[in-house]
Amino acid sequence: MEASPNPWLPAEHAAGVELRGIPPQETATIRIFSAGGELVYEDERPGSVDFHVWKGTNLGGNLVESGVYFVTAVSSDGTRRTYEGKVAVIR
Repeated sequence: MEASPNPWLPAEHAAGVELRGIPPQETATIRIFSAGGELVYEDERPGSVDFHVWKGTNLGGNLVESGVYFVTAVSSDGTRRTYEGKVAVIR
């Protein structure tokens, strides 16, 4: 998976981070973890889109702190393919 822009600066890229690399036909569960392994974000990406936008928020809806975050996406179509990447956030 690729994140763009990377690093992500919320003040300069208010739209969020585009997460790409999952084939468009695959529905996938996207999870983002802090460097310490804490789950900070989870969402379903439908198979009808080319990318998913993460607004840099955690599960509580607050903007995450600066740091490196690890992205995983697991396909929901029964193949259980996993896609991985990382993104840096600079506030």
